[in-house]
Amino acid sequence: MKIWIFLTCFLTACAVSWAQTAPMQMPSRVTWVEDFSHRSARGEVTRSCGVHSKEGDQWRSEVATDAADISIAICKGGKVTATGNATAEMKAGPGGRLKEIYEAITGRAKFEIVDIMGGVGYSRYREVRAGSWTRIIWMDRATGFPRRISTTFADGATREEYFRIIEVDISTRRRLFDANTLYPFFAHYLDEWHARLKR
Repeated sequence: MKIWIFLTCFLTACAVSWAQTAPMQMPSRVTWVEDFSHRSARGEVTRSCGVHSKEGDQWRSEVATDAADISIAICKGGKVTATGNATAEMKAGPGGRLKEIYEAITGRAKFEIVDIMGGVGYSRYREVRAGSWTRIIWMDRATGFPRRISTTFADGATREEYFRIIEVDISTRRRLFDANTLYPFFAHYLDEWHARLKR
């Protein structure tokens, strides 16, 4: 019995130590689904779901709102092409947002603990901006990619973001960053998300 307790404590200590020291960086090629919700201080909720693909300096974003409106932005060779309803944030691309998260976990944010979610271990970081907001970031050590980001603002508003990496078939990947493809490649993910909202 004592051996099992010792082994459990030892393995936990190793996992925590590894989680604090293992390097994390954004994958060079990745496609992910991001589920976003924001609750204002007055309780008003806005939601969106986006599928983003990034490969080097090329990227594609498809975002659906809770009103079932889909917008698309594509960047290739430094040139951004977008549908008329794409926001300025979409046109800036998903890379800047993720870069800011990686900078946080390697600098400003403090490692707290390894949390188990769905049987998988995630490193949890906390970043506090005094008088502004507190952000908790869960990072997947296997993929080096965020799993969840939870932000609480000084006025009581909250923002929740959930991420999951998906695979893209070869035929789709060949056309992902083509400026002439301003129609949704990932509509089934966006439609599934919207259907869940209506349940």
